[in-house]
Amino acid sequence: MNLDDKAKLAQYSEWKQEVLHKQDFLQKISDRNNHVIAKLLSESKPIKLELGAGKERQLEGWTTIDISGDCDLVLDLRNPLMFPDESVSEIYSSHVLEHFLYPYEMAGILNECYRILKKGGIFSVCVPNARIYIEAYLNKEKFDPERYCQFKPAYHYNSPIDYINYIAYMAGHHLHLFDEDNLISVLSQAGFNNVRLRDFDSSIDLESRRDGSIYAIAEKTSSISIGVHKQEMFISPKTIEISNREQEIGTMDNSESLASSKLICVDLGCGTHKEEGFIGVDVIAGDQVDVIADLNGHFPFPDNSVDFIKAHDFIEHLPDRIHTMNEIWRICKPDAIIDISVPSTDGRGAFQDPTHVSFWNINSFMYYCQEFPLYLAGCQSHYGFKGEFSIVSIEEKQSAHQVIHVHAVLKAIKSEENSYQLNFKNINLIIFPDWNQSINIIFEQIVNVCQAIIDHPKNSDITLLINTQNTNLEDAQFLLADVLMNLCYDKNTEMNNDKLPEFNLLNIHSTDEYKGLLPVLSSRILLESENKEFINQIGLEQLPSCTLEEFKNASLAILDKLPYIPLQEKESSLSKAYQKFAEQKFVESVELFRQAIIGNPQFANTGLISLAHSLILALDWQEISRNLPTGINYLETSGWLNSLYLGKPVNQEAKPIPWYTYPAIEFIENKINTNFRVFEYGSGNSSLWWSERVTQVISMESDANWFEYIKKNMPSNVELYLIEDDLKYASAINQYEDHYFDVIIIDGINRNQCAEFALSKIKDQGFIIFDNTDDHRYAEGVKKLLESGFIRIDFYGMIPSYLYKNCTSIFFKDIKLLSRGGLPSEKRSCLGRSCFQITSPVIAI
Repeated sequence: MNLDDKAKLAQYSEWKQEVLHKQDFLQKISDRNNHVIAKLLSESKPIKLELGAGKERQLEGWTTIDISGDCDLVLDLRNPLMFPDESVSEIYSSHVLEHFLYPYEMAGILNECYRILKKGGIFSVCVPNARIYIEAYLNKEKFDPERYCQFKPAYHYNSPIDYINYIAYMAGHHLHLFDEDNLISVLSQAGFNNVRLRDFDSSIDLESRRDGSIYAIAEKTSSISIGVHKQEMFISPKTIEISNREQEIGTMDNSESLASSKLICVDLGCGTHKEEGFIGVDVIAGDQVDVIADLNGHFPFPDNSVDFIKAHDFIEHLPDRIHTMNEIWRICKPDAIIDISVPSTDGRGAFQDPTHVSFWNINSFMYYCQEFPLYLAGCQSHYGFKGEFSIVSIEEKQSAHQVIHVHAVLKAIKSEENSYQLNFKNINLIIFPDWNQSINIIFEQIVNVCQAIIDHPKNSDITLLINTQNTNLEDAQFLLADVLMNLCYDKNTEMNNDKLPEFNLLNIHSTDEYKGLLPVLSSRILLESENKEFINQIGLEQLPSCTLEEFKNASLAILDKLPYIPLQEKESSLSKAYQKFAEQKFVESVELFRQAIIGNPQFANTGLISLAHSLILALDWQEISRNLPTGINYLETSGWLNSLYLGKPVNQEAKPIPWYTYPAIEFIENKINTNFRVFEYGSGNSSLWWSERVTQVISMESDANWFEYIKKNMPSNVELYLIEDDLKYASAINQYEDHYFDVIIIDGINRNQCAEFALSKIKDQGFIIFDNTDDHRYAEGVKKLLESGFIRIDFYGMIPSYLYKNCTSIFFKDIKLLSRGGLPSEKRSCLGRSCFQITSPVIAI
């Protein structure tokens, strides 16, 4: 076993332990929940539940429910509640419903509450009153922010609109606004009766919420739920894992033939992150792209041919939303699953990328799904939508930089008239009859091919595709039916259902549709009379082929040529260019990048950063340096060229440096003492750089993938934490004493709030490093620091790995910071020596 194998084994062992630990934790939670519920049901006392109780609530006689482990029951309210029908007497929730999407999640929660309540049961609710804040916008003089805006992290006043921002977003926690009429309507739609407003009740309601809330009460007077919400719409909104997809789709049809079929899974816009087992489709060639296609037009798959579609960060790049959803529906089999993730217009992600040309949010999917019949009917009758989907689950997901994604899992709904579908297996053969021949010749050819396949030892693993170009599908269906009848009766062929191949007619409308089939086709069986014109059009030169006699005689040998992988895509100029870049053969890399642009003109519109870097690195830097005084080429001595090649911030010796501007690094490094404590928002090479210079580094990271990548390289004096929630990330520093840190670095997500929390945690003699302050989005954070008495110095300049200018700002209060360190001529720098330190040194450095 070599070192790489040992490392992989150790990594696997560590991962396995984490999985076992999580499974053990979840099992313990489940066991505890079951125990609590069983105990409640066994007692004669009425069951009273408080939803979203949090840590502080402990009402006597009430069972608390929250996702927090501090409550009696640990449950995600988006999942079904674990109580039997009509088993609960009373349910109470305070400032909970506004945290869920309406109607998808909120309707599911209310429907569950209705289900588990006994007849005559009471649902009592309290929600924030948005009307107060909207009226404050119109009449700010009569509004008291101290009374109504008590949660300070969510309150950032610049103008009266921020009263509405406060209640509408609550630092990213609120998802719905209520007024009195709306609350009554939402409860009534869920099936509750005698819904009415109530007064504040000091026995259950929090005093702190008295003024800014709406209070209502509702009853269940019938034993039958009449809620409009469907069970499937509040399935736990978790990503469907690849390992579970066969099970998800397999439940659609319990037939034996489907059990042995090969699922056709397609990753649209796969780029360099294609899912394993998927056919990757993209407009740009790459190692993971199986099918190159411009998806602005016809999608390269036949009707009813695909079982599962993944479209993550893709549909926003297509301009015509109706066309996109029509094509997705067209290629889906009945009940196929579609997994879509798209940046929402409710966040910045929808608009920040210049290549985004269509815009989506969670309501956009209402126009295509049967759960919203009025929207769907209008979209079909007026906008040209031809399909229909059903919602399996839908949710919004927060990520870094205030980007919100809509994650929608849909199911394709198709009627019997368009349910003819392709069922692929492990071995997929194809024939191209010439339908201009006499029907007798075509009949005999197909009979002979089908007989040979039935006689094959692996017949149950085979699908035969019969091209129907130049004929109509109905005539071809009659002919195929005659063929199979002839095999059953005239030729006495046994058609054992357990060993039955698939015979599918291929009803292709466009030659482009064959592109999607090529990765799953095994071989073409040659016929004496074929549709050669169409074969040449679709380009099957690289697909293995054999005569019928060769297929019979070679038995399994002909099938050993699988799988088919198009060579032109595997050997694209783009992938070769990146390979040459990695080999530091930059001149060759430049030429290959240029070839890629010629073949794919769309590259020229957006630019290729790697090509720009290749052009720089292709220069003869040794010759350039030889024509300068020895050792003064700053692009080399600073490590900038090295970082350009490696794609990460390093110096000339490939040692890590921070991703600040070079002038900021030069200023900072001689202001540091070894006994410093450093707090970082944002981790990576900077964490390693600081760890070599100070006693303690505490670093917060929000990106789970980056966290997993860097954590194994962190030394013992670095405490690295993963916090993905924006608010928790910013407030993590609050667990430390005031004036605890010598240096605080703001270089991650939610920077404005990070700056606010940092104010009390920095020592009087310390300093704050705020990166990218030239970005207008961080003006609020800069303003807070200046208003708190900090002095600011801006360091504009280039950064490692890139060609552009940024600004890193240093904030401090103690003017003595400027005099720390020795004389400039004596400075020792991780970025190398300066020109005069080299050409006229005073001391040996």
